[in-house]
Amino acid sequence: MDERDKIIIKEFKSRIPQNIKSHLEKIIVYGSRARNEEDEFSTQFFLPCLP
Repeated sequence: MDERDKIIIKEFKSRIPQNIKSHLEKIIVYGSRARNEEDEFSTQFFLPCLP
């Protein structure tokens, strides 16, 4: 995962409303970009996890 992806994740987290954020246990990032296998068809997904 490169610096650009880290900025995207930080932005995603900052947009989650506080009343929802307090219920999140973690956010899992997965996909080829998260595994550092980026190509022209790369993907990155976010999975918010509730306890």
